[in-house]
Amino acid sequence: MRPLAVEAVRVAGQLAAAGVLGLPGAESIAGLCDAAARTGPGYVSVSGIWPFGRAIVGTCCQDERVGGVEAVRGIGYQHAHAVLTALDVLDDENLGAIRVEGVEDVMDIEVHALDGTVVLAKQVKVRGEGYSWGKKALLDVMRMWADLDVAAGASFEFLTDGRLGPSGMEVSAALEAAADGSFGQLAALLDEAESSPICEILSRARVLQ
Repeated sequence: MRPLAVEAVRVAGQLAAAGVLGLPGAESIAGLCDAAARTGPGYVSVSGIWPFGRAIVGTCCQDERVGGVEAVRGIGYQHAHAVLTALDVLDDENLGAIRVEGVEDVMDIEVHALDGTVVLAKQVKVRGEGYSWGKKALLDVMRMWADLDVAAGASFEFLTDGRLGPSGMEVSAALEAAADGSFGQLAALLDEAESSPICEILSRARVLQ
């Protein structure tokens, strides 16, 4: 098991033991997923006060069944990140909830402010050995995110355990430059003007490994 998954399982067990997650059977990642799935779509509140308070962990499971080793690995990786994201929410008084597997395909994990506004979205993807992320795949994801209304006021993270190819590294570098206020590289990759709305939106996006 990868270090991230091991850490997430450990954290999930601690949170469940402390009553933070509030989901029966949530003492492991598998138990957390099973318990979340049993709730059906929507939010699961640990305190019963959403949307009027904080310390909430939410889930919205899509009715979809996938198979295969890669699918299982991808689900585990995604939920490991979800647990770690929940810890970030609990540490920040301005955040109120997370949602896993919402309506939009590009938003695997959503972080919500106390008023329910999405302030951060994450897409979590695994990549098989021997494969890498290139420019087209990453820009397709970034364009998909930028097309959403919520992107105008939120940040975005593309999280992967895979490696970046040369053109993928170019995209990552362009996003980092845009975050520092230099839109030239990103605009060139997108074939857009530096003043275009998509460049401003993607200045709050990044690729993380």
